[in-house]
Amino acid sequence: LNRPAEVARLLGLPRGVVPVSGLVVGVPDEKPPLRPRLPEALVLHENRYRAYTPADLDAAYEAMAPASRRGDWLFVLERYFARGGTMEQRDPAYGFLAARQGFAADWPPEAAEALFVRGLDAGDLGEAIEQLLAGGWRGVLFGRGPFGESTVWLEKETAAERGEGKTPGEALGRAVEAALPAEE
Repeated sequence: LNRPAEVARLLGLPRGVVPVSGLVVGVPDEKPPLRPRLPEALVLHENRYRAYTPADLDAAYEAMAPASRRGDWLFVLERYFARGGTMEQRDPAYGFLAARQGFAADWPPEAAEALFVRGLDAGDLGEAIEQLLAGGWRGVLFGRGPFGESTVWLEKETAAERGEGKTPGEALGRAVEAALPAEE
């Protein structure tokens, strides 16, 4: 999928939802057996996203259980979306989009967005630090404030900026907001 962040914005997807699509056109050489599929009512959204009910999720699990040799579809999903899993190995744009949609434990969506509007597209805290160091910042120092809040200092030869937040990722996002102007 090209430009998944733009697709998510255009569809008005809530946090926790990442667009994924693929299309294959052609005629197969063989006739493989049909694989399990989610019920159409669970995958077809017209014009906007429709939230699922617990009954919808149960129906999805039952429909897809045969797709796994173990009969456990959640196991397949966990491997797919786990660190180092199939999803992470896809287009790097998905790492950033996953962070913006709330899937990165150490990287709040607001921090990912703050870096994005400044020309950085980090999918997690480690990528953010790497991109800042590659961009000329010589140090990123994390600490704790007097009330337990996270603090971050960004250091350059001629400048230093401080950010605070509930988490290290939030503090880094605020330091970047103070240090770098948003791109037009």
